[in-house]
Amino acid sequence: MFTFKNAIIFSGIALLSKVSAHGIVTGIVAGGEFYEGYQPYFGSLEDPPVVAGWSIPDDTNWGYVSDYTSPDIICHTGATPADTYVNVTAGDTVELQWSDWPEGHKGPMIDYLARCSNDDCTTVDKTTLLFNKIDEKGLIDGSVEPGTWAADEMRLNNNSWTTTIPSSIAPGKYVLRHETIALHQALNIDGAQNYPQCINLEISGSGTDSLSSGTLGTSLYHNTDPGLFINIYETLTNYTIPGPALYSGASDNTQPSVSASSSSQATTASASQTSSTSGETTASGSSYTWPAWPSSSESTVAPTSQESTAPASSGVFPSYANSTVVVSATRPAGIGPKPTRSSGTHPYYHYSQSTEVAVPTSPLIEIAASSAPTSVSTDQSTSPVPVSFTSTVTGRIGKPTDPTELAQLVDNACYYQKQARSLIRHGGNWRLLGIQNSLYHRTIAMLFSKRSTRTRVSTEGAIVAMGGYPLFLGSSDIQLGVNESLYDTSKVISSMVAGIVARVGPHKDIADLAKDSDVPVINALCDTYHPMQIVADFATLSQTLGRRASQLHGLKIAWVGDANNVLFDMCIGARKLGIHISVATPVGYEIPQAIRDEISAAPGDGTLRETNEPLEAVKSADVIVTDTWVSMGQEDETQKRLKAFAGYQVTEEMAKRGGANQDWKFMHCLPRHKEEVADDVFYGERSLVFPEAENRLWSAMSVLDAFVANAGVIDDAKQ
Repeated sequence: MFTFKNAIIFSGIALLSKVSAHGIVTGIVAGGEFYEGYQPYFGSLEDPPVVAGWSIPDDTNWGYVSDYTSPDIICHTGATPADTYVNVTAGDTVELQWSDWPEGHKGPMIDYLARCSNDDCTTVDKTTLLFNKIDEKGLIDGSVEPGTWAADEMRLNNNSWTTTIPSSIAPGKYVLRHETIALHQALNIDGAQNYPQCINLEISGSGTDSLSSGTLGTSLYHNTDPGLFINIYETLTNYTIPGPALYSGASDNTQPSVSASSSSQATTASASQTSSTSGETTASGSSYTWPAWPSSSESTVAPTSQESTAPASSGVFPSYANSTVVVSATRPAGIGPKPTRSSGTHPYYHYSQSTEVAVPTSPLIEIAASSAPTSVSTDQSTSPVPVSFTSTVTGRIGKPTDPTELAQLVDNACYYQKQARSLIRHGGNWRLLGIQNSLYHRTIAMLFSKRSTRTRVSTEGAIVAMGGYPLFLGSSDIQLGVNESLYDTSKVISSMVAGIVARVGPHKDIADLAKDSDVPVINALCDTYHPMQIVADFATLSQTLGRRASQLHGLKIAWVGDANNVLFDMCIGARKLGIHISVATPVGYEIPQAIRDEISAAPGDGTLRETNEPLEAVKSADVIVTDTWVSMGQEDETQKRLKAFAGYQVTEEMAKRGGANQDWKFMHCLPRHKEEVADDVFYGERSLVFPEAENRLWSAMSVLDAFVANAGVIDDAKQ
């Protein structure tokens, strides 16, 4: 068991949401005054600031709520009342400043207002609040899918939204429920993602309506509402904003700086806004000015526990409360107060009072999350905590791996594949999956001491699709344990990247890398295990049979061929999922006893049966699997092995004589040699080899999301 530095190793089928930075309201402006919003890390402070934003300490991943019957839908997960108020006069505006917002999260912006009982919002029971909708905006232009939405307008307006408190509202204490709903996965039931944020308001003025009636928060929506169950990846002519009818006294919600349209999808300032002489940009209709938006070549922000999902080219910097924000040498340094648009401070630098903006002397390169600047107290409470995976038996930090984690990992891979195909079918971009930015600007080192086709292409493709940067280091670039100890290699590389994917020889190399690494280590293949392949294999079976991974229980797999790393992991994974495996190998090529012990020690009720007769192995088989007879490094044994494996070629005749099930399927992880399987099987209707190969991409996405982005927590991708 390795727990040193709490490294992660994804090794063997013990391998086993989802950190995907979205956004929270970090600032409120009313009456020319700035009010700080709540941030989840406040819960870890001995003396947290008193703010008007409701506490949401459980929302460490800036996630969403999808259960419309849960109290969490009212003000977010585990929300509790704020201790103070934002002062605003009825008829005036309230500006809600979001930390950031992903471009792919399209949807409406909605605001509600509820009067607090006993005129006290600091102790109010949120389940009793009666909400009135005072502001709503949905689809702006649906002519080009996925359309232009109110959320786009918010994002383009420096991640801010302005709402007007109706002038008819009576003086008193109220809760403002501000919300955006992301619809990028709403083509599935329960796919809409709600991001409610609540703020206490103390309203003054001459209005008389105290909002004695309204709608309970748990009754605002239903998952079948047309505005929540919708495919935005098709041309839309209209959109029904969910929720109750708009309050009769609601005002026009035209935003002060940006009017989003289908022709302005780009996230850069328009030419008409830029002054070439002064280098400053003035937002039309706004009372402040700010420096011109930085180009992609001059803006780099060191990721911390709160990562931006906005592309560098958008000119939108994320907010890092209590963090050192590092920009390139071309941008000015400075110490400033909380940003207030009325005071003219730069709206992109949302740093706290007296938080230094450090400027390096040379352009900043990508820094891993674990290496964030520490010149001031940098909050790491929401940073991924590395988890150790040391073998197929011990699993997470010495505990047996829960079979449900493997099943969830497989189900997530299937979900990503299904969602991608659905998006493509409806004219969308499959990169708009929910994890599109879960590796945003993170560098992932790929240490490959063995040649690779599927593993390299699928891993690099997954990293790029998830917003990261793959750094491939082949055998000619780096040799583990040669000229430098593995300890030194692990310490150096892990200080520069956010994760390591390693394809090596001995499993000990993987274990040693992980033991000393400060970032997750994922096993992309070693002599003993091939875990990412096995996730893809079980995903292929799930897709073919139309079952979730947990429903593969009772399936029978026949393995005919060499006992190698793919078989070892398949047997361990099969035991966890309740799958029965019969293995046929020549005499002298059986599963080693040490691996048998690992298989039998794995949790689950799948069984293993071994024989030296292929016909015995394929009896009643639902699936027949084989692999290369000569693995990498065994080339000098080629002739000996070809002789030993004579009679082990998978053919229709073998399956028929052995009594395989009539509809049996065939799998092979590739590359294939003709002596291993007949052409009519390999290229025939029974073959699953090419979907199996494609699933390497989706399994890589599932694994990377779970281990690098989500610190080893395997949660449901649909949530």
